[in-house]
Amino acid sequence: MIKRKIIMLIVMITISWSYVMIPKFVYAEDKLMPYREVLIEMNNKLGTDYSFPEETQLQENGQKQDDIVKFFSRMTLEEFRKYIYKAYLNQISNGSNQYSRGEEFNIQSIAFSKRQNVYYNSNSIFINTTIYSADGCDRYSSINNYGYTKKGYPYYKPNKMTKTFGSGNKTVTCKFFCTQYVAQNIVSSSKYTLVATFSASGGDVNYTSIYKGNMT
Repeated sequence: MIKRKIIMLIVMITISWSYVMIPKFVYAEDKLMPYREVLIEMNNKLGTDYSFPEETQLQENGQKQDDIVKFFSRMTLEEFRKYIYKAYLNQISNGSNQYSRGEEFNIQSIAFSKRQNVYYNSNSIFINTTIYSADGCDRYSSINNYGYTKKGYPYYKPNKMTKTFGSGNKTVTCKFFCTQYVAQNIVSSSKYTLVATFSASGGDVNYTSIYKGNMT
């Protein structure tokens, strides 16, 4: 009887301890639950065994679980379905010649850096961005920093920037709060706000507007 009670106690402790010891990344991974359900659905349809990278795989690639969550959460579930299907076509085409050369199997899901300038006269303000491409669409992942170039006077030196993403992160509107340098060592006491909208799939732009004063 005592032995049975000891065994039951050990089992209960083991179960309780297993809940305590669930790794933190599992909870973070719950944010991918809708995508995981779609992935199961696609695996059943395609006969594949795709999954999200495990924690050790992420560590080997210098990534964190939040990186995966951030990457996929910018896709709609329908875009994610297309993303998985293209991955499937890409996988099977690598070992088969049954498809015509005109068909597209290369999946574009890489992240890359891009600098984009907003020009006024011969000077510019720029943003350094990270963009990812999936399902043929470029989207902003992040705006990493900003700066300016000057080839003449007057020029605007940005002191602060705010950003608003639009169209599923395909565009971003930036407001740069600036000091105007009118000549060497001479500045305007007024503050200026330069507004520009960039496209992830586009390049440099001309300024949309420059306002005198700090525009909110």
